[in-house]
Amino acid sequence: MATSEEEFKPSDINEIIEVSESEKKDEKKLKRKKILSNVFVFTTLVTSLVAVIAIPLAINKKRKIKRTKSFFDGDFSKKVEAKETETIKDKEYQLEIKSEPKVNIASKVLNDKDNILRSNIAWKQYNLPLIKSSKNINFLNDKASKFYPFWTRIQNNPKEYPGYNLINYYEITSNKITINHTNLLNFLTLYYEDQYKSITDFKEKSKIVKQEISNFNFSNVQNIFNNFTFAYQKDNEVFFKDLKQGYDGIMVNSFLDEVTNHIKAFKTKFQAKNATFEFKEINFSLNISFNSEKTKITEIFFNNKVILKAIIE
Repeated sequence: MATSEEEFKPSDINEIIEVSESEKKDEKKLKRKKILSNVFVFTTLVTSLVAVIAIPLAINKKRKIKRTKSFFDGDFSKKVEAKETETIKDKEYQLEIKSEPKVNIASKVLNDKDNILRSNIAWKQYNLPLIKSSKNINFLNDKASKFYPFWTRIQNNPKEYPGYNLINYYEITSNKITINHTNLLNFLTLYYEDQYKSITDFKEKSKIVKQEISNFNFSNVQNIFNNFTFAYQKDNEVFFKDLKQGYDGIMVNSFLDEVTNHIKAFKTKFQAKNATFEFKEINFSLNISFNSEKTKITEIFFNNKVILKAIIE
């Protein structure tokens, strides 16, 4: 179940999160972690931070908590699984890139303490246990100016574009759940179909859209942003757990660097054979596991996957 950002009211939230401007300036010096590469990237970051303000519920006191740091996937592992296979002899080859399996980051990113949820007015329409999450994509360079307005548009129209909500609620009915699924291939398809909507010939438009997507460069994505809060009931009390104090989210960016490098090598190899390229899958999400009572998060894994095909005519 999901809802949009517009449903949130200041009265529902007691935690105020401030972002340190000085740390933002420091982060400019980092190659992939710089936050304000241009005004458009700044805008996407603001969107992410709005989500962060709405997510954690430090609900017991009117206190100010500074969240000025982020976890990055490269903090836990810079490795990916990259596998190249020949799917049709001498005709078709596939590159599959996945985040390294079984790198459990739960204990590294979650707050050590579970807090009592004093006010859960905004959550009462859902059944506990529950995860409330936010997700976003931050683009770099000229792609920010091109993609960001459309990204915002579809996030603000969940009925027309389901699956792109900035804020989502997940009722937990099993011991495993996937949250914050971002289908970047679908987003790129929607974007380019919108760009070429004046073309009425379906086959011609599809060909152009596929060509545009095949040229997509992952280095134009700064990061994939994730944040969430877990709430559950125990002994007639409602508790919540979020990220460690001072952290505003979990960012995927090291994986993007690895994807960029592997795709570059793959394309270089087959371009000499006049191959055409087609993305078959570009997905990002988090997998979360719980104990049998669903009162504790036991595992959090990155679940990222990119599949690119080279087709030799």
